[in-house]
Amino acid sequence: MIEISIKDDLENEKLIAISIDETVKGLNEDEFKRALLLYLIKFYKSLLQQIVNSQELDYKSKSYWIRKIKIDIIPRGKRRVGSL
Repeated sequence: MIEISIKDDLENEKLIAISIDETVKGLNEDEFKRALLLYLIKFYKSLLQQIVNSQELDYKSKSYWIRKIKIDIIPRGKRRVGSL
């Protein structure tokens, strides 16, 4: 899928710069999945802090999303990282 999007956008300056930069190494599928999962865990931890500090969400919504992220999303990501 990533290869398809890269092939469709060969004129993109950022893609050209990455392809020229020899310090950027390719990742195999497991390394890519691990890096993506670690990124998503960081993202959800950051989102959790935003939810906790939010003045826009009501108590019920905050409670739901805090529980969902703390009990479901982050632990599931950590389990998957551990299984790779």
